[in-house]
Formats: sequence, structure tokens, C-alpha cells
Amino acid sequence: MNCVPPIKTAAAYKGIKKAISPPPNIWINFESNRFPKSSGNVCAFKRMPILRVGLPKKTKAIKTESFIEEMVDIDKELAIIVARNIEGEIKCYPVVEMLFDERVNICDSVMAPARISKEVEEESIRISVESIKALDGVGIFGVELFLTKSGKILVNEIAPRPHNSGHYTVEACATSQFEQIIRAVTNLPLGSTKLISPAVMVNLLGEVGYEGEPFIEGIHDALEIPELSFHFYGKKETKPFRKMGHITVLDANLDVALKKALKAKDILKIKGSKKNMSKPLVGIIMGSDSDLPVMKEAAKMCEYFGVEYEVTVVSAHRTPDKAAEFAKNAEENGIEVIICAAGMAAHLAGVLAAKTTLPVIGIPCKSAQLDGMDALLATVMMPTGIPVATVAVDGAANAAILAVEMLALSDDSLAEKLENMKADMEKGVAEKDKAMQAKVAEL
Repeated sequence: MNCVPPIKTAAAYKGIKKAISPPPNIWINFESNRFPKSSGNVCAFKRMPILRVGLPKKTKAIKTESFIEEMVDIDKELAIIVARNIEGEIKCYPVVEMLFDERVNICDSVMAPARISKEVEEESIRISVESIKALDGVGIFGVELFLTKSGKILVNEIAPRPHNSGHYTVEACATSQFEQIIRAVTNLPLGSTKLISPAVMVNLLGEVGYEGEPFIEGIHDALEIPELSFHFYGKKETKPFRKMGHITVLDANLDVALKKALKAKDILKIKGSKKNMSKPLVGIIMGSDSDLPVMKEAAKMCEYFGVEYEVTVVSAHRTPDKAAEFAKNAEENGIEVIICAAGMAAHLAGVLAAKTTLPVIGIPCKSAQLDGMDALLATVMMPTGIPVATVAVDGAANAAILAVEMLALSDDSLAEKLENMKADMEKGVAEKDKAMQAKVAEL
């Protein structure tokens, strides 16, 4: 069940219509005056209003009953495991904070307890309990919440089952969520939900580029980390981003627990028996393996956005036929953007651009002689009709971001990830300015 703040009056509903402010060629008609029944912060929609959007005939539109949800300016995503038995006894586990992998919007880690104020904690528990009472639920419920930047708490989702956000309870609480659901449905007294130790849970996802029978890398080194527990789910097949297991790390200091968990995450890799044969979208080409220290930043950025890529060493001068063949076959092989790095004479990007209509992004690499200026000029000074988009010397990360921007023109999920990245950058600058202003005030 999804719960959102109720629309309480027709006036509020009309306010939505006004706020949309459609262009002159779009008409909006709200055909229903039926509103959800609500009590406090919990609501259940009996029948949704019908929203019809009129667009020019040539414009694509969803021809179905729809409703509009307000954009939520989220500060944190929280969750609570709520237990309720047949007699109506209710117990809540600590409020936790969820962090997400933005590549696929999957929960990456859970911090218990959440880094929130006492007031937010109490209100989160109150709303969650009211929600379960309203459902007359029995068992275990994972209640996911949004904490907005204005301090409001909204119910996002209620999952009637042991929940990913509650896996930490196995090691960190007096009674795990798995024992608790048995107690709840058999009408036994509910167990203590006391948090024995701060904890961080991290999901272990299948590595990008692998599928098939799973195998685990780094398990020995990971288990050397103090107070770490490893859980593998026994799934017979791994796929990119599939939840394959999790780790839980305990520590009296939550920040220390987080550092230990992230260290373990970097060590542990769930790979498969065979390489994922999906075609790469980006071809990362370098003139020599000596360019790898630079080009690995492009690979990392592609991985960050979840974009498949391949890496190839091709020389414009030593293997010109191979370079031409790669360029001619790139589009047929599924590649949509080519990122090309070379130093000194740096003719590789131009050679590839001459043999393909795909966009080519050139990365001039530093040299010992002219500090990359020779490669920069060779890459950027292309004749008319053979363009090469050129980034800064050794600017591999920017080259990958530019490639993603090109792909995002036809991929809304990539466009959203780019917007999120820009928003994070803006937030980072604002925080730095705030810190600087504080230092200036002390002068």
C-alpha cells in the first residue's frame, strides 16, 4: 500500500490544477470531486480523481486515468520495522536511515539508528504505528518514510513482510525480525526490539558484467574486519545489481561502523561464471596500455552511471588497419559513443572519426616532452567534416560524462542520474560556501 498526504478539500485540489500552469495548447480537466478518506497522516484512496490531459494530436500522451503526485524534496529516506501480533500488541524497531545506489535506485546500505533528531524519531514511530493499526495488520511490516527538507514525515511504502531495512536486526537487536514474525503470527508475546549495538547493513549486489553461477571474491579479507557478519542468500544465479547477500557491521560508534562496512563493500565482489554478453554502449580506446592510469577514470564513471563499456588498445600508427576496422564495425557491434585517448602526435581519435559516423570524444594525454600540449593540438585541430569532441588533457572523467550526456538524449534514466549528479555538485558547493562563511565570520 502506498500512502501519501491526503488531499483534504476541493480547494486544495483546485490548487493543484492552478499550480500546473499548463501551456496554452494543453488543457486539463479534473472530472471527479471524490476525495480520499483520511485520518491524521494515514489515508486510503477509495477512488482516484480522473485527470485528462489534452495535447496536440501529434503529441504522444498516456490515454488512461491518471493522477498527479507532488514532487517531494527529500532530505533522508527512513524506515521502521513494525511488529503487531493477533492480540494487537505492537513493537517498533529503531528508526533507520537508508542510503541508495543511484545507478539503479536500490537500497545500498542501512544505518541503525538513523541520524535524526529525537522529535523526528518520535513522529516517525507514531505515523508508522498509526499506519499499521489502520491496516489492522498482523506480522512484520517494513514502513518506508520520506523526511522532507522542511521537516515533514511522509509514508512512502508499507511492505507486509520481513524487510531489507530490517536485516541488521539479526546481529544488532535482542530479537531479529525473523524471530519476531513467528512470534507475531502465532500470537506469542513480542520480543524485545532493543538495539544492542549501532550497526550498518550493506547489500551485496551482483557485479556489472557478470551472470550465471555466483562466486565470491574477497571473503577472506572481508571477514578479517572486526564485528562483521556475512550473509549469502544461496541464489543459484547472479545478475548485475541482483541482491545476492548482505553484510552487517557492528560498532559502538556508528561512523566507524559505516567506514568498516564501506571497506568491506569494496573488498567483496559477487561475480558470475560467465561474462555478461550484453553489447557495450561506449568504446574506450587508447593508443597504448600506458594510457590506462588515465582511462580508468572514464571506466569508473561509466560504471557509476551503469553504462556498459569495452576497453581496447589500438594504435593509429602501429596498427592502422585494426583502428580502421574497429571504427567501421563499432556501430554494428552496438557501440554508440567512442572515447579515444592518445598522447604526443595523438592521431588516433581523428583516424577513428574519419571511419565512423559515431561521435568520437578525444582525450589528449600528457607527455614528458610537452606536457600534453602536443596531444591537445593534434586532437582538437581536425579538418571540417571530421569533428572530434575534445576534453582537457587527461580529462577522462569528463569524457565519460559527455558520453553519458549523449546517451541520455534517448535514455530518461541516464538523464535523471545526470540531474542528480549536478544537484549533488550544487549541494557540495553550497556546503563549502557555508563553511567558508563561518570561517570568515571568525576573522
